Amino acid sequence: MATNQIIGVKRNPLQNVCFGMGLLFLFLGVIGLVVPGLFKMHLSFLHNAIYIVTAFIAFFSAQATDPEKSKTFALMIGLFYGVLAFLGYVVGQPGFPGVGNLSEDQYLLKIIPNVLEFGRRDHAFHLVICTILLFSRYAWRKTARD
Repeated sequence: MATNQIIGVKRNPLQNVCFGMGLLFLFLGVIGLVVPGLFKMHLSFLHNAIYIVTAFIAFFSAQATDPEKSKTFALMIGLFYGVLAFLGYVVGQPGFPGVGNLSEDQYLLKIIPNVLEFGRRDHAFHLVICTILLFSRYAWRKTARD
């Protein structure tokens, strides 16, 4: 099994993916607080807070001495964002978001109206996150068995 050592912890490739995802979530969460319409996403305060919490969970799973934590993170967070993307594309309805100064969205999913809303760009991002995490978990599992 290949390992890397960053910040004093030897990590497997899946833990490196989790660390990278943590950086991405932290970047989006912090930048989204300043620019809520970044990349035409619906980055409300709550949405950004969720990204920041997800970032810290990702960092924890990447730094844990037990690699099972990174497998659990990749599976659970991957499925969570996959379900959000699926719901957005299936249940989302045309509407104007209450978050940011954005235009009408054809797949607007209002979890908490004017507080936590997801649009087409959010769904696409969540689908990418889901794909990266689930594929990485599967690939790491496969290489660990070989």
